[in-house]
Amino acid sequence: MKKSKRKPITHIFGRRIQRMVMRACLVAQKDSSLLLIKSRTQPMWYFPSTKIRKDEVPEQVLYKMLKEELGLSMPITSLGYLTTIIDPFYEGRYKVMLICFSIDIPESWHSYTKIAELAWINKDQLELMAPSVQSLIEKIF
Repeated sequence: MKKSKRKPITHIFGRRIQRMVMRACLVAQKDSSLLLIKSRTQPMWYFPSTKIRKDEVPEQVLYKMLKEELGLSMPITSLGYLTTIIDPFYEGRYKVMLICFSIDIPESWHSYTKIAELAWINKDQLELMAPSVQSLIEKIF
């Protein structure tokens, strides 16, 4: 007998609910620029981040991503909690919770990233940045 697929719940008491995606992100600043990434599929610049799965610790997940994908080998204790923001994601279909950490990146660091583009983008170039990046800039800078 074939199992029936259950449709996801999209409304409760007539109100639309949104799925929450949790991510740990890096906020690195150099002068008036932020270290941002742009993937092959997205037109906007984002903070380097990684998904947090159930029962994972944000700092550990971010540390692993920084080491494996950006080539940053630093003590996990060098990550400093900055703030948490919740914003719309994927044209409002989801919400994203960004648990943000800061780190001082050595001047000698050069990334060997697998990411399409990684660059230092001036904080004044808001039109290039994803809404969550703009929200964080408004909140802490």
